[in-house]
Amino acid sequence: MCGIIGILSKKQNAEVVLLEGIELLQNRGYDSAGIATLRNGDTEFLITKLSSDTLKKIDCIEALKQICPTKHLNSYAGIGHTRWATCGGKTDYNSHPHFDQNKRIVLCHNGTLDNFLEIRDQLIQDGIKLNSDTDSELIAQLIAQHLKQNPQCSAFEATKTVIAQKLSGQWGLVIMDNLNPESMIVARNGSPILIGLSNDTIYVASEKIAFEKYTSNYVNVYDGELVLACGSSFYAGLFAQNYFKKLKCFNSISVVEGSEFTIYDIPEEQGGIICISQSGETADIRSALDQAKEKGLFAIGVVNSVGSQIATSVDCGVYVNCGREVAVAATKSFTSQTIVLLMIALWVSKSKEDAKGITTNERFRKQMIDQLRSLPTSVGIILYSIQEQCQQTANKIATLKNIILLGKGACSAIAKEGALKLKELTYIHAEAFSAGELKHGPLALIDSENPKSTTILLIILDDEYLHDMKLALSEVHSRGAYTIVITNCLDKLPSEKVDMSIQLEHKDLLTPLLVVLPLQLTTYYVCKILDTNPDKPRNLAKCVTVK
Repeated sequence: MCGIIGILSKKQNAEVVLLEGIELLQNRGYDSAGIATLRNGDTEFLITKLSSDTLKKIDCIEALKQICPTKHLNSYAGIGHTRWATCGGKTDYNSHPHFDQNKRIVLCHNGTLDNFLEIRDQLIQDGIKLNSDTDSELIAQLIAQHLKQNPQCSAFEATKTVIAQKLSGQWGLVIMDNLNPESMIVARNGSPILIGLSNDTIYVASEKIAFEKYTSNYVNVYDGELVLACGSSFYAGLFAQNYFKKLKCFNSISVVEGSEFTIYDIPEEQGGIICISQSGETADIRSALDQAKEKGLFAIGVVNSVGSQIATSVDCGVYVNCGREVAVAATKSFTSQTIVLLMIALWVSKSKEDAKGITTNERFRKQMIDQLRSLPTSVGIILYSIQEQCQQTANKIATLKNIILLGKGACSAIAKEGALKLKELTYIHAEAFSAGELKHGPLALIDSENPKSTTILLIILDDEYLHDMKLALSEVHSRGAYTIVITNCLDKLPSEKVDMSIQLEHKDLLTPLLVVLPLQLTTYYVCKILDTNPDKPRNLAKCVTVK
């Protein structure tokens, strides 16, 4: 969940590469960041690390960019880290890099230690003074302790021993020893690490983007040397599930959150899984993929990050190819994942019908293909036409503490995705339900004694669910809810029951997917009104590499 960058160079520009790398890796976390460097002839690490402060509006990475170019000038080696807090709070002293009590060993760590408490208690019992609340520091202290007890041992040998005998959990490690400043130790168990190579420099990073400006030559460090997804990827899977069913691709299909996947989700008969992950590193998906492959399931990947762990572990797959998405919230990657899933559904449907010599869904497939081809044009037209409506809707939503979203069919998945965007970026409590579930609980959330105090956003399209959604609109309106409607058929709705609307001039099979555009744009405008950063929501990271 954290980002690591390291460099050993004959040039004296390590601080430049480290700061660039941290900024490029902030999608993996930005609660805190720091670098440690060495200059020629120095044996003492120069360390600068800071935490972000939302209340004081301090961005740790921007602060480092102001401090480090002068303070760390002319460094030839160093390591850097951008952190998403897991073990230990968001403070300066919990920031990386971490070091032992004598500052001989300095390291950056991505991952979590399962036996953190046991190690911590033992080190305290041994008289080691700890500088932080993190599990990461313990690794540096263990290596230094082993070196003190075994003076003839190298840091490399000490690291091997500590990893083999003391650590349990997940780690990507980059370690430096000030007594051997010309080397860098790299280790991995479950967390990604890449090594980049050029004529005069060695780079280490969690993702190749951190060093690809300087070299395209890199190697992976390996461990020891159903539709399945999380977050927005899960909702992309839910959306696509509707089309897999309509195209009769499989006898059955289910969408499972990666964190909830167990061996009991694996079909007893021959089956397969589609793993959806923007980063290709999502820990819950990797764990589920390992379980599925142990049971012999065929695995397909839908991944954006080329060469990532999931991409290289599946049997086959499709790259999303939507470009790097730096902001934490999934926007273009959600849309692109959904499109890729629809293309997979089309391919499976045609392949199965070709094998049987039938053409049952040929017309439906042709319609979808034609509409997919025209999708970029449709997106441009819609974005141009809805801006003012989205701004007006944002003015209303920005005043709320809670909002409910309703949809049906594919739009139920879009409602859930919209609720996720609102809660993670604006910090407004937003929940989404299928409209059919209203009577089974959500109606109780409407405060009938205070008319218009409860706001409900409904997605109502001119499709097979129009009748059901009109009933839902009537039900919530009659109980006093304030209604916001996203629709392409406002003329078919009772005007007295619609308090506010966003109108889409689009009607085809893929209109449900395009509903995500006003939801995303409205969320963006709410962020501007509330002065929250839509790219860096608090407490979250883009790439979730730990459980």
